[in-house]
Amino acid sequence: PHQSLSEAMPEASEEFQRLKADRIGWELAKILQAEKPWKGISFLSSYGLIKHICPDLANLKGLKQSGRRKDVFHHSLRSLQMAKSEDLILNLALLFHDVGKGIVEKVGGNFPGHAKPGAIAAEKTLKRLGFNKSVVSRVSNLIANHKFVDEMKDDFDVDEAKKLVLELRGDLDRFFDLCHADAKAGSGGADDVKKVEKMVRNLKSTLPDEAGEDDESEIQKLDEVPHQEKNSKELLKSDKIMTDSVLDVIDESMLFMMSEKYSLISDIDSLIDLADDRS
Repeated sequence: PHQSLSEAMPEASEEFQRLKADRIGWELAKILQAEKPWKGISFLSSYGLIKHICPDLANLKGLKQSGRRKDVFHHSLRSLQMAKSEDLILNLALLFHDVGKGIVEKVGGNFPGHAKPGAIAAEKTLKRLGFNKSVVSRVSNLIANHKFVDEMKDDFDVDEAKKLVLELRGDLDRFFDLCHADAKAGSGGADDVKKVEKMVRNLKSTLPDEAGEDDESEIQKLDEVPHQEKNSKELLKSDKIMTDSVLDVIDESMLFMMSEKYSLISDIDSLIDLADDRS
Protein backbone atom coordinates (compact mmCIF):
# COMPACT_ATOMS: atom_id res chain seq x y z
CA PRO A 1 0.00 0.00 0.00
CA HIS A 2 0.95 3.65 -0.34
CA GLN A 3 3.47 4.78 2.28
CA SER A 4 1.09 7.36 3.76
CA LEU A 5 -1.55 4.70 4.30
CA SER A 6 0.93 2.36 5.96
CA GLU A 7 2.20 5.14 8.24
CA ALA A 8 -1.32 6.05 9.30
CA MET A 9 -2.46 2.55 10.21
CA PRO A 10 -0.74 2.13 13.63
CA GLU A 11 -2.59 5.18 14.99
CA ALA A 12 -5.80 4.12 13.31
CA SER A 13 -5.42 0.64 14.78
CA GLU A 14 -5.55 2.11 18.28
CA GLU A 15 -8.81 3.85 17.42
CA PHE A 16 -10.23 0.60 16.08
CA GLN A 17 -10.04 -0.92 19.55
CA ARG A 18 -12.35 1.78 20.91
CA LEU A 19 -15.10 1.27 18.34
CA LYS A 20 -18.41 -0.20 19.45
CA ALA A 21 -19.04 -3.79 18.39
CA ASP A 22 -21.97 -2.92 16.14
CA ARG A 23 -19.85 -0.37 14.30
CA ILE A 24 -17.18 -3.00 13.67
CA GLY A 25 -19.92 -5.31 12.42
CA TRP A 26 -21.18 -2.68 10.00
CA GLU A 27 -17.67 -2.14 8.65
CA LEU A 28 -17.13 -5.89 8.30
CA ALA A 29 -20.37 -6.16 6.32
CA LYS A 30 -19.20 -3.42 3.93
CA ILE A 31 -15.85 -5.13 3.38
CA LEU A 32 -17.51 -8.47 2.67
CA GLN A 33 -19.83 -6.88 0.11
CA ALA A 34 -16.92 -5.34 -1.81
CA GLU A 35 -15.70 -6.75 -5.13
CA LYS A 36 -12.61 -8.36 -3.58
CA PRO A 37 -13.43 -8.92 0.10
CA TRP A 38 -10.39 -11.07 0.81
CA LYS A 39 -8.15 -8.03 0.26
CA GLY A 40 -9.93 -6.04 2.94
CA ILE A 41 -9.74 -8.90 5.45
CA SER A 42 -6.06 -9.47 4.61
CA PHE A 43 -5.39 -5.76 5.12
CA LEU A 44 -7.01 -5.81 8.57
CA SER A 45 -5.07 -8.95 9.44
CA SER A 46 -1.73 -7.39 8.51
CA TYR A 47 -2.28 -4.80 11.26
CA GLY A 48 -3.51 -7.27 13.88
CA LEU A 49 -7.12 -6.10 13.79
CA ILE A 50 -8.83 -9.45 13.22
CA LYS A 51 -8.66 -10.21 16.95
CA HIS A 52 -11.04 -7.30 17.55
CA ILE A 53 -13.54 -8.87 15.18
CA CYS A 54 -13.23 -12.43 16.43
CA PRO A 55 -10.37 -13.85 18.56
CA ASP A 56 -11.18 -17.38 17.33
CA LEU A 57 -10.74 -16.18 13.74
CA ALA A 58 -7.40 -14.57 14.60
CA ASN A 59 -6.28 -17.87 16.12
CA LEU A 60 -6.42 -19.46 12.68
CA LYS A 61 -3.28 -17.55 11.72
CA GLY A 62 -0.34 -19.92 12.03
CA LEU A 63 -2.61 -22.93 12.51
CA LYS A 64 -1.42 -25.59 10.08
CA GLN A 65 -3.37 -28.54 8.70
CA SER A 66 -2.11 -31.78 7.24
CA GLY A 67 -1.53 -31.66 3.48
CA ARG A 68 -1.52 -27.84 3.20
CA ARG A 69 1.43 -25.47 2.92
CA LYS A 70 -0.41 -22.40 4.24
CA ASP A 71 -2.33 -21.92 7.48
CA VAL A 72 -6.09 -22.17 8.02
CA PHE A 73 -6.57 -18.40 7.96
CA HIS A 74 -4.99 -18.22 4.51
CA HIS A 75 -7.35 -20.98 3.36
CA SER A 76 -10.33 -18.93 4.56
CA LEU A 77 -9.14 -15.91 2.56
CA ARG A 78 -8.49 -18.12 -0.44
CA SER A 79 -12.04 -19.48 -0.16
CA LEU A 80 -13.38 -15.92 -0.29
CA GLN A 81 -11.28 -15.30 -3.39
CA MET A 82 -12.44 -18.47 -5.12
CA ALA A 83 -16.11 -17.68 -4.51
CA LYS A 84 -15.90 -14.36 -6.42
CA SER A 85 -18.94 -13.22 -4.45
CA GLU A 86 -20.24 -9.93 -3.07
CA ASP A 87 -23.01 -11.73 -1.18
CA LEU A 88 -22.94 -10.94 2.54
CA ILE A 89 -24.31 -14.24 3.86
CA LEU A 90 -22.09 -16.40 1.68
CA ASN A 91 -18.98 -14.35 2.42
CA LEU A 92 -19.61 -14.36 6.17
CA ALA A 93 -19.95 -18.13 6.02
CA LEU A 94 -16.75 -18.45 3.98
CA LEU A 95 -14.80 -16.23 6.35
CA PHE A 96 -15.92 -18.15 9.44
CA HIS A 97 -16.42 -21.64 7.99
CA ASP A 98 -13.24 -23.10 9.53
CA VAL A 99 -13.18 -21.05 12.72
CA GLY A 100 -13.96 -24.24 14.65
CA LYS A 101 -10.53 -25.61 13.77
CA GLY A 102 -9.03 -23.29 16.34
CA ILE A 103 -11.43 -24.62 18.96
CA VAL A 104 -11.48 -28.43 18.62
CA GLU A 105 -8.61 -30.78 19.33
CA LYS A 106 -6.22 -31.41 16.47
CA VAL A 107 -5.97 -35.11 15.60
CA GLY A 108 -3.39 -36.41 13.15
CA GLY A 109 -2.98 -33.02 11.55
CA ASN A 110 -6.75 -32.56 11.03
CA PHE A 111 -9.68 -31.12 12.97
CA PRO A 112 -12.54 -33.65 13.17
CA GLY A 113 -15.91 -32.30 14.25
CA HIS A 114 -15.02 -28.64 13.80
CA ALA A 115 -18.15 -27.60 11.87
CA LYS A 116 -20.65 -27.42 14.75
CA PRO A 117 -18.32 -25.66 17.24
CA GLY A 118 -17.39 -23.27 14.46
CA ALA A 119 -21.05 -22.48 13.80
CA ILE A 120 -21.60 -21.74 17.50
CA ALA A 121 -18.54 -19.47 17.65
CA ALA A 122 -19.57 -17.61 14.49
CA GLU A 123 -23.12 -17.18 15.78
CA LYS A 124 -21.83 -15.71 19.05
CA THR A 125 -19.51 -13.32 17.21
CA LEU A 126 -22.10 -12.14 14.69
CA LYS A 127 -24.65 -11.48 17.42
CA ARG A 128 -22.08 -9.41 19.31
CA LEU A 129 -21.28 -7.46 16.14
CA GLY A 130 -24.94 -6.54 15.71
CA PHE A 131 -25.99 -8.67 12.74
CA ASN A 132 -29.71 -9.38 12.68
CA LYS A 133 -31.12 -12.75 13.72
CA SER A 134 -31.93 -13.88 10.18
CA VAL A 135 -28.39 -13.33 8.91
CA VAL A 136 -26.84 -14.93 11.99
CA SER A 137 -29.04 -18.02 11.75
CA ARG A 138 -28.43 -18.52 8.04
CA VAL A 139 -24.66 -18.09 8.30
CA SER A 140 -24.58 -20.48 11.25
CA ASN A 141 -26.54 -23.12 9.32
CA LEU A 142 -24.16 -22.90 6.37
CA ILE A 143 -21.12 -23.35 8.61
CA ALA A 144 -22.67 -26.18 10.65
CA ASN A 145 -23.40 -28.15 7.47
CA HIS A 146 -20.30 -27.39 5.41
CA LYS A 147 -18.84 -30.88 5.90
CA PHE A 148 -21.98 -32.49 4.47
CA VAL A 149 -20.26 -33.40 1.20
CA ASP A 150 -17.50 -35.30 3.01
CA GLU A 151 -20.10 -37.20 4.99
CA MET A 152 -22.27 -38.07 2.00
CA LYS A 153 -19.81 -38.60 -0.87
CA ASP A 154 -19.40 -42.36 -0.29
CA ASP A 155 -22.70 -43.16 1.39
CA PHE A 156 -25.47 -40.79 0.29
CA ASP A 157 -28.27 -40.68 2.86
CA VAL A 158 -31.59 -39.52 1.41
CA ASP A 159 -33.04 -38.60 4.80
CA GLU A 160 -30.02 -36.47 5.68
CA ALA A 161 -30.19 -34.80 2.28
CA LYS A 162 -33.87 -33.95 2.84
CA LYS A 163 -32.98 -32.52 6.23
CA LEU A 164 -30.29 -30.36 4.62
CA VAL A 165 -32.68 -29.01 1.97
CA LEU A 166 -35.35 -28.12 4.50
CA GLU A 167 -32.89 -26.61 6.97
CA LEU A 168 -31.08 -24.40 4.45
CA ARG A 169 -34.25 -23.38 2.60
CA GLY A 170 -33.34 -20.68 0.10
CA ASP A 171 -29.65 -20.87 0.97
CA LEU A 172 -29.03 -24.13 -0.85
CA ASP A 173 -27.31 -22.30 -3.72
CA ARG A 174 -25.12 -20.45 -1.22
CA PHE A 175 -24.30 -23.73 0.46
CA PHE A 176 -22.95 -25.32 -2.71
CA ASP A 177 -21.17 -22.09 -3.64
CA LEU A 178 -19.41 -22.37 -0.28
CA CYS A 179 -18.54 -26.02 -0.89
CA HIS A 180 -17.15 -25.32 -4.36
CA ALA A 181 -15.06 -22.37 -3.10
CA ASP A 182 -13.79 -24.42 -0.16
CA ALA A 183 -12.70 -27.22 -2.50
CA LYS A 184 -11.02 -24.85 -4.98
CA ALA A 185 -9.17 -23.15 -2.13
CA GLY A 186 -7.33 -26.32 -1.28
CA SER A 187 -9.66 -28.64 0.59
CA GLY A 188 -9.92 -30.87 -2.45
CA GLY A 189 -12.85 -33.00 -3.52
CA ALA A 190 -14.19 -30.76 -6.28
CA ASP A 191 -15.62 -33.78 -8.08
CA ASP A 192 -17.25 -34.98 -4.87
CA VAL A 193 -18.97 -31.61 -4.47
CA LYS A 194 -20.36 -31.82 -8.00
CA LYS A 195 -21.57 -35.38 -7.43
CA VAL A 196 -23.30 -34.68 -4.13
CA GLU A 197 -24.79 -31.42 -5.42
CA LYS A 198 -26.36 -33.24 -8.36
CA MET A 199 -27.93 -35.85 -6.06
CA VAL A 200 -29.23 -33.21 -3.63
CA ARG A 201 -30.74 -31.08 -6.38
CA ASN A 202 -32.39 -34.10 -7.97
CA LEU A 203 -33.86 -34.97 -4.59
CA LYS A 204 -35.04 -31.41 -4.01
CA SER A 205 -36.95 -31.44 -7.29
CA THR A 206 -39.08 -34.31 -5.96
CA LEU A 207 -39.96 -32.61 -2.67
CA PRO A 208 -42.96 -30.40 -1.93
CA ASP A 209 -42.16 -26.72 -2.13
CA GLU A 210 -41.42 -26.37 1.58
CA ALA A 211 -37.93 -24.91 1.18
CA GLY A 212 -38.88 -21.49 -0.11
CA GLU A 213 -36.67 -18.45 -0.44
CA ASP A 214 -35.74 -16.48 2.66
CA ASP A 215 -36.47 -12.79 2.98
CA GLU A 216 -33.46 -10.95 1.53
CA SER A 217 -34.70 -7.59 2.81
CA GLU A 218 -33.12 -8.32 6.19
CA ILE A 219 -29.67 -8.14 4.60
CA GLN A 220 -30.32 -4.69 3.22
CA LYS A 221 -30.82 -3.31 6.73
CA LEU A 222 -27.08 -3.62 7.21
CA ASP A 223 -26.59 -0.82 4.69
CA GLU A 224 -27.89 1.70 7.20
CA VAL A 225 -25.05 3.70 8.81
CA PRO A 226 -25.47 3.44 12.60
CA HIS A 227 -23.51 6.59 13.41
CA GLN A 228 -23.60 10.25 12.41
CA GLU A 229 -21.96 10.80 9.04
CA LYS A 230 -19.34 13.38 8.26
CA ASN A 231 -17.45 14.17 5.06
CA SER A 232 -14.76 11.51 4.99
CA LYS A 233 -11.98 13.57 3.40
CA GLU A 234 -12.53 16.54 5.70
CA LEU A 235 -12.51 14.26 8.74
CA LEU A 236 -9.29 12.52 7.74
CA LYS A 237 -7.63 15.78 6.78
CA SER A 238 -8.59 17.60 9.99
CA ASP A 239 -7.43 14.72 12.14
CA LYS A 240 -4.18 14.48 10.14
CA ILE A 241 -4.75 10.80 9.57
CA MET A 242 -3.88 11.05 5.88
CA THR A 243 -1.90 13.60 3.90
CA ASP A 244 -3.38 16.00 1.35
CA SER A 245 -1.53 14.26 -1.49
CA VAL A 246 -3.16 10.92 -0.72
CA LEU A 247 -6.61 12.42 -0.08
CA ASP A 248 -6.49 14.20 -3.43
CA VAL A 249 -6.29 10.92 -5.34
CA ILE A 250 -8.61 8.77 -3.23
CA ASP A 251 -12.27 8.92 -4.16
CA GLU A 252 -14.83 9.33 -1.39
CA SER A 253 -16.09 5.82 -2.06
CA MET A 254 -12.58 4.34 -1.73
CA LEU A 255 -11.63 5.34 1.80
CA PHE A 256 -10.54 3.02 4.58
CA MET A 257 -9.53 4.68 7.80
CA MET A 258 -10.96 5.69 11.11
CA SER A 259 -10.69 8.62 13.53
CA GLU A 260 -11.55 9.05 17.20
CA LYS A 261 -15.30 8.68 16.67
CA TYR A 262 -15.70 7.34 13.12
CA SER A 263 -14.43 4.47 11.03
CA LEU A 264 -14.62 4.70 7.28
CA ILE A 265 -14.48 1.61 5.12
CA SER A 266 -15.63 1.25 1.53
CA ASP A 267 -14.24 -0.56 -1.48
CA ILE A 268 -11.00 -1.26 0.35
CA ASP A 269 -9.76 -3.40 -2.51
CA SER A 270 -9.94 -0.42 -4.86
CA LEU A 271 -8.07 1.74 -2.36
CA ILE A 272 -5.27 -0.78 -2.00
CA ASP A 273 -4.99 -1.21 -5.76
CA LEU A 274 -4.84 2.56 -6.20
CA ALA A 275 -2.23 2.97 -3.49
CA ASP A 276 -0.14 0.18 -5.05
CA ASP A 277 -0.28 1.91 -8.42
CA ARG A 278 1.03 5.15 -6.90
CA SER A 279 3.83 3.61 -4.82
